[in-house]
Amino acid sequence: MPITKEQLLKHNRHVSLWVHSLNELSEEKWRKPVAENKWTVAEIISHLSAWDLYIIEHRLAIENEDFPISPDVEKFNNTAAEYAKIHSKETILNEFAVNRQKLIEYVENYDVQKIQTPFYRNLTILQYLGGFIEHDLHHQKQILDVI
Repeated sequence: MPITKEQLLKHNRHVSLWVHSLNELSEEKWRKPVAENKWTVAEIISHLSAWDLYIIEHRLAIENEDFPISPDVEKFNNTAAEYAKIHSKETILNEFAVNRQKLIEYVENYDVQKIQTPFYRNLTILQYLGGFIEHDLHHQKQILDVI
């Protein structure tokens, strides 16, 4: 069953609130890898934030459907992880909050026709953004398993 605009908004608001709650984590838990040779909580949140910003700037903000080529995913993810290593929890959480709120506002402002019209790789905006729900939930589970 396809996702609705309301379900997408509810998910993103829930994730935003949950990420905000991570402010309560100790620095030790914030910098703890979720498993051996895996990212830390900080690196995961930085990764999510970076992808939110990419989606906003390189997919949703493109009006003429002249989308740039997707970045090298490994390099992009490594850059986000490295960023988390040198920035504070407050910075990472604030950037996530700002980027996720922008994403929510984009969805809120789309009318029914636009959100259901194919726009990227023949996916509608709902389908495209809905695909990131599993990504969020995967990383949320990783974090919950270690905190």
